[in-house]
Amino acid sequence: MNSFDLSYLIYAGLLLGAILLSVLASRRSELGSVLKQGTVWLILFLVVVFGYGIWTDIQSNSKLQFARETADGQVIIPKGADGHFHATLMVNDTPIKFLVDTGASQIVLSMQDAQRLGFDPNKLTFWNTANTANGSVRTAPVRLETMVLGPYMETNFRASVNEGAMNTSLLGMEYLNRFSSIQLSPTELTLSK
Repeated sequence: MNSFDLSYLIYAGLLLGAILLSVLASRRSELGSVLKQGTVWLILFLVVVFGYGIWTDIQSNSKLQFARETADGQVIIPKGADGHFHATLMVNDTPIKFLVDTGASQIVLSMQDAQRLGFDPNKLTFWNTANTANGSVRTAPVRLETMVLGPYMETNFRASVNEGAMNTSLLGMEYLNRFSSIQLSPTELTLSK
């Protein structure tokens, strides 16, 4: 839930509270009956709010994780709720979620994803630097044996492990350049050989 959703929820709660207080004040003689009705309405309100929130999370998570394959072998990656393209690839037989980043020249792994792939952070040599929007960070070179997206299996990739904090790994041009066609629309990214 972002700050806009939280502020909207607080506003709706205050508005509902003000309405309930005005009803209670006007019907003091029937207080028991009004409280029962108010409780029913409050429960219904909460069910709708939480149901909508859960449904939104389910939809956004399914869009983030799943690319689909067409009959002619193209892979279509839908735009996520955050406005970016996300894809889950099998890297060395381990599912890794990536943010597709055409501005990144390499594949950049977060420290957590690197550990999931078996790279020991204590044995990595952080001798490269990368300039990011948040400043310079140190990176360690690694080699990825296989990367699978839909029907496409590619081998032998150079990648970097970012020493700084990253929410997700980046799928840069090192990977995307192996496709013959990259088509971008407002709602999806299509990759084909």
